[in-house]
Amino acid sequence: MTSTVVNVALNRPLFKEFAYVVNKKINDSYIGCRVKVNFANSTMIGIITKVDVPNDSSIKLKEATLLDEHSFITDDVIKMLEFGSSYYQYPLGQCFYVALPKLLREGGAFAYEKIPALQLCCDIDEEQLKKIKSEDQKKILNLLKTGPIQRKELRERGFLSSTENALIKKNLVEIINIEKKENEAFSTDNILKETPPQANTEQLSAIYTVQKNSDFKVFLINGITGSGKTEVYLRIIEDVLKKGKSVLVLVPEISLTPQTFDRFYRRFNVPVSSVHSALSDRERLDSYIDMATGNSGILIGTRTAVFTPIKNLGLIVIDEEHDSSFKQNDTFRYHARALAIMRAKINNCPVILGSATPSLETLFNCYKGLYSRIDLKYRAGGASYPDFELIDLTKEPVTEGLNKGVSQTLEDRIGEETAKGNQVLLFLNRRGYAHHLVCHLCGHVFTCPNCDNILTVHKTNHRLQCHVCDTTFKTPDKCPVCENTQLFEQGFGTEQVSDYLKDRYPDVGIERIDRDSVTTKNQLEIRLNRVRDGKSQIMLG
Repeated sequence: MTSTVVNVALNRPLFKEFAYVVNKKINDSYIGCRVKVNFANSTMIGIITKVDVPNDSSIKLKEATLLDEHSFITDDVIKMLEFGSSYYQYPLGQCFYVALPKLLREGGAFAYEKIPALQLCCDIDEEQLKKIKSEDQKKILNLLKTGPIQRKELRERGFLSSTENALIKKNLVEIINIEKKENEAFSTDNILKETPPQANTEQLSAIYTVQKNSDFKVFLINGITGSGKTEVYLRIIEDVLKKGKSVLVLVPEISLTPQTFDRFYRRFNVPVSSVHSALSDRERLDSYIDMATGNSGILIGTRTAVFTPIKNLGLIVIDEEHDSSFKQNDTFRYHARALAIMRAKINNCPVILGSATPSLETLFNCYKGLYSRIDLKYRAGGASYPDFELIDLTKEPVTEGLNKGVSQTLEDRIGEETAKGNQVLLFLNRRGYAHHLVCHLCGHVFTCPNCDNILTVHKTNHRLQCHVCDTTFKTPDKCPVCENTQLFEQGFGTEQVSDYLKDRYPDVGIERIDRDSVTTKNQLEIRLNRVRDGKSQIMLG
């Protein structure tokens, strides 16, 4: 039997690949394929990085078992990872490990399994819809009129599984399994589901500037809040899809809201895939296969989506490019923006960086002429600018509210607006009840023993928490220095402000949204729905 010597990259902290023999004659098309090997008496999954490696015949090599008949890791991803390994000084084998979905790096098959979806059990007429009280149930039924929809898509669009289950109990919808096949390319005939809104002059200029350039170039769309940057992205994406190419959209984790997904799902008739932390391992692999085989035309994801192989990549969009969540701060420490720009260069396609507050690195690259800057200075749709009023707290009366972060002027305005039936948004960049705990006698301030950071008081759970390393401690009864029991809180956070507002406005719904009160996307959506429905008039976060 003819055999081939190959180099294999393994998940080990070593800046080298290892030679193995494959009992089959293979060529360079197998670069990127997975193999199962024995390394230091343990079984590992590795990636072929070189084929037909010269070898001293006196050395007996271990055998590598091929797991794939063709490479699903595209050349551009391999080159990007090689660049990342060199630039960030991280072993290539460990870069591959980070880039692969969990099921693939554990040796699972690169293949679809059955995908759960919902479909209508019967035709739904207007009379039946009127009898249903839940607005979300009505929305799901209207969406399903166009055909089955994956449960993952419904979840991403903000619908709760309990809402879906209620429809199943009513025998209006049923669960089916969709069987996908590889290489079912999306159609370029009917790209749009809905007609786009009219773009203004600034937006049209930005769209034309990017569209006329199909080669590699980095564009910064520096647009103020409300200037319609997303509409510019969507128009440019539409043009790329019509050419039969695919699009990668990178967003911060915080931007992965149902509104973001819903906008793409409503606009395009093209399958949309996603990569984010709320997906199961199986769903992540399905999205990976979708893009690698060309079944989907758009991938929306957080930083790890940059490693997904994409057939015919024609555009990369990085929204909120300044956001720190694009940086990976452990294991393979990379910046997704830098890797995405390198990947676009390899594919010779444009990159759009969007932000209302661009990073200094991006502004400097624009200044040097490396990036092209496009400014959107006006709000889209004729929206007006907000009025700003600075309140001098030294001129405010000392009230209970002022000590808890709500001045008399602000308190009066909140009362006026809620009395009119309007809603109020309050932003405070401090979690917890109070900034710190201090001893009244000796002035000792409680700090974290691990990182020397001041501990924040969280009164609801009776704990002190470090907001740097997340270490928590039970709230002490006495000072560890002088054993005095008179301890008091200084400063205020969202928890304390929320408690004060509930006492001050007992008849008004108040939603506190922060990392302590909201731990899942479902909890977030429930709170946002109460705000949208007008049940809550004050939102604090």
